[in-house]
Amino acid sequence: MLAIGFLSLLSVGFVAMSMGGDDDAPEIEQEGLNQDDVEIQQGDVGIEFFPSDDYDQDQLDAIDEFVESVEDNPQQDIGDVVDDLHDLLDDLEIDTSLNSNDEAAEAENAAETQDAPDVARPPVGEEFRDPLKVAEALEAQRILDEIAAEEARQPVNLVTVSNNSGSEVPDDVVLAERASNADPNDPAFTVTAPETVNEIEVRYDAEHTFDINYNAQTTSVTAGLNSDIEGAPGYITSNQTTQSDAEGNAFNLISVSQTFEGSTDITLDVEDAHIGTHIAKIDLTNPADTLHLEFGEEVDGDIHLLFYENEDGEEGDSSTTKRAFVIQTSAGGPAITSEEFAQLLATDNGQMTGIHIIAEVYLGEDSIAIETDVDEGEPYEMAVNNFINDNPQITSNISWTSVETQDDRPEEGTAQNGGQTQSGGSPDADIEDLFGDIGLNPGFFGF
Repeated sequence: MLAIGFLSLLSVGFVAMSMGGDDDAPEIEQEGLNQDDVEIQQGDVGIEFFPSDDYDQDQLDAIDEFVESVEDNPQQDIGDVVDDLHDLLDDLEIDTSLNSNDEAAEAENAAETQDAPDVARPPVGEEFRDPLKVAEALEAQRILDEIAAEEARQPVNLVTVSNNSGSEVPDDVVLAERASNADPNDPAFTVTAPETVNEIEVRYDAEHTFDINYNAQTTSVTAGLNSDIEGAPGYITSNQTTQSDAEGNAFNLISVSQTFEGSTDITLDVEDAHIGTHIAKIDLTNPADTLHLEFGEEVDGDIHLLFYENEDGEEGDSSTTKRAFVIQTSAGGPAITSEEFAQLLATDNGQMTGIHIIAEVYLGEDSIAIETDVDEGEPYEMAVNNFINDNPQITSNISWTSVETQDDRPEEGTAQNGGQTQSGGSPDADIEDLFGDIGLNPGFFGF
C-alpha cells in the first residue's frame, strides 16, 4: 500500500491512499488541486481520518459518512475523491490550510512513514564531512599557521633578554640591526646585554644571524648555530722585570696578561637540520666561562673536539692563536687527519663530504716581541702577551669521539699523548732555555 500525502488535508487529519493497482501505472497530474498536493497514482482508493477535539459532532458525523462512501466504492478516481473531500470540508467550514497544530504534524509523520520504505540517513562523523569544506578549512588553517610561524621567526620574537627579576627587557634596548656601512658578512642583528644582571636567549632561524655581546653581569647565554657570541674583554695588566739571557745580556721582560670579571654559562643548541647551514663562533677567552653543546636526539655521526694552534710572524716577533673546533663526521669513521683539517679550513662553508664544522671557539692569542735596537750597554726588551685560555671548559651531551690538538708547524716530530696529537718543530736551545726559565713554552711563540 502506497500512502499519498496531501499537505492541505493533513492539517485536518486526512490521508488518502492508492491501494494496490499496477505498480507501473503512470503518474497522473490532476488539475484543480492545491499547490501543496504532491502526486496521484491510479489504483484502489483508501482514505483514513484522524479525528481531534477541534470538531463538533455534526462535522464528525459528516466526515465519517464520507469515509464510509469511499470505502464502499474504492474504484473511484482519487482526484475525484480529493475534490469531493475539499467540497465537504468547505461546506463544513473547516480550514484546510497548514498550521503548527501538533495533531497535523503527527498526521503528516504517519502519512510519510505508514507504508513508505525507510530512508537511510546520511552518515555523520569527521570522515564524512564535505571534502571541499574540509579542504577549505585546512587551507585556512595552513595560512594561519604560516602567519604564526613567520611572526615567530621575526628577530624581535627570536630574542629574549631577561633582567634579574625575570622580566623581559624591551627589544629596542638590546636589539639592533647591522649598521648600513658594516661588512655584509657581519651578522644581521646585534644583541647587547643590558647593564644589569641578565640572561640572553636567541633562538635559531636559518635566515637571521646574530652577534651576541654579553657582559660580566650575564649569567647565561642560550643560542643556536646562527649566532656569534662574545663577552667583554678582560682588564689588561703588565709586569716588568730585568733578567739576563743565556749569553749574559740584560733584557727587560714585560709580561702582559688579562683578567676577567664574572662568569657566563653558554649553551649552544644544535639540531640536525641546522648543521651545515651556519657555523657558531664563540669567544671563550675568559677561563671562568663555560660552553656546553646540547645536541638534539636526531643528530647522528661522530662528534670531535679539535684544538688548533696556528702561528703568524717571524722569529723575534710572532704570535700564536688557539682555537677549538667542534666537528661532525660520519659514524664509525677515523679521526680527522691534518690534511683533511687543512682542506676543511680552506673551504668557504666549513664542509666537506661527510665532515661539517659545527662551531669555532676562539681561545685567545699569545705573542712575543723582542726589541734589540737599543743603545749600547742598555738592556733590550722582550714583551710577552699571554692571552690564551689554556684550560677551556667545553662539554657536550654527546661523548666526544676524539679530542685532538693540531697545529700548522712543519711536522719534524710527532708525539702521541693520551689520544691527543701534538706536532711541532725543535726550537732553538738557547731560546728554549730562556723561555723555560721564565715559565713559558717557546713552541708557542714561533721558536
